[in-house]
Amino acid sequence: MDTTKTLLFVDDTPAILKLLEAIFAPQGYTSLLARHGREAVKLLQKQPIDLIILDLDMPVMNGYEFLAYLQKNDVNVPVIVVTATKVTDHQFLDDHGVVFLEKPFLPTVIVKKVEKLLEDGNQLRGISLASFLQLLGLERKSAAITVSNAQHQGIIFMKKGEMIHATTKRVQGEAALYLMLKWTDVKLEVNFKQVSDRISIDRPLEQLLLDIFRMQDEHEAVRAARATELVDDEATTGKFASVEVDLQTASAASASSTMNQASSHVYGDNPSHTPNEPRADTTAADNGMQRRSSHHVEVTLTEETMADVKESLNIAMSIDGALGVALVDYDSGMALGTQGGGLDLDIAAAGNTEVVRAKMRVMKDLGLSGNIEDILITLETQYHLIRPMAGQTLFVYLVLDRARSNLAMARHKLTSLTKDLVV
Repeated sequence: MDTTKTLLFVDDTPAILKLLEAIFAPQGYTSLLARHGREAVKLLQKQPIDLIILDLDMPVMNGYEFLAYLQKNDVNVPVIVVTATKVTDHQFLDDHGVVFLEKPFLPTVIVKKVEKLLEDGNQLRGISLASFLQLLGLERKSAAITVSNAQHQGIIFMKKGEMIHATTKRVQGEAALYLMLKWTDVKLEVNFKQVSDRISIDRPLEQLLLDIFRMQDEHEAVRAARATELVDDEATTGKFASVEVDLQTASAASASSTMNQASSHVYGDNPSHTPNEPRADTTAADNGMQRRSSHHVEVTLTEETMADVKESLNIAMSIDGALGVALVDYDSGMALGTQGGGLDLDIAAAGNTEVVRAKMRVMKDLGLSGNIEDILITLETQYHLIRPMAGQTLFVYLVLDRARSNLAMARHKLTSLTKDLVV
């Protein structure tokens, strides 16, 4: 292979730098040496680098800060991180950003790793957020990681290798982490001096990431279906505005059974609410309560968002004949807020999430474009109205008493409400 490549070795131990230089000199590589991240940055700014071999614990700018610099500045150079901590193959769920090498290493092993990375055509494009968090966890570090892109910003706090708090403008806890892992084109900044006393996450990092990635895999089909909604309605001959389904009492019983099955996914092994237990009006942030999705990813709304949600739910409950209302995230199946009684709205949120996802899949299979305006389920004594919110992964679920409601007026008011609510 072509060895007219430039390698950058970043380590605060002179003996390690000399060893690496001696290993790669006979192979024909050009070696550059840096004692810490700041020296490495200066070398990167002066000339092209083909690959970096990086230590983590260094003065001035450590390896974590250097990785964050590479990620933030779109420096697309393969990185081999050398660590004294044992790394198992399954430990890093998302390994698209870095390759790991345990100390001590054999010269033949590190040479083969370098050759493979260079032969792969420089396919590694910066460390991912998941890999960065796992790296901090592996080394049991405490730090604050700021995650941002052109539209969003959030912050994650680690303490001795475990995540303790995550927050965005709108949500906190596990839901905030879930959102940040979904963001694209993110930039990372790490601060080892910034700390937080707030604890909104109390599960092991690896378990949490596994659950989130499993959930994202399950929702891939939903996201693909949702992408078809962005196609101009004029691109096809048909439009889809509203779905009306008339059900008799027997069908309602079947739907109830389906929702009860869904509830087992919502509450899992550690329910925060018994399905048949009467409930007061709540939002996901009331009294610090957190909702759990099918894989137990928790959501806590910020105070500002909680107030907006409460106000919108109060407006919905003022609609003639309203029995109950819920704001639901159909990406996760979580109810972000509920009002009213007479039925368990958390179970209903899980069940109707499947209704929305199924309709999106059918639209995709049929080649239908446009947005779903609403879905109406008609029971003998009730209307169940589902109104997806444009541009968001949310829908409002409204239950109406047929004898006391005006369906046309309810639809009109629900349309107006969803236009004004942004979560």
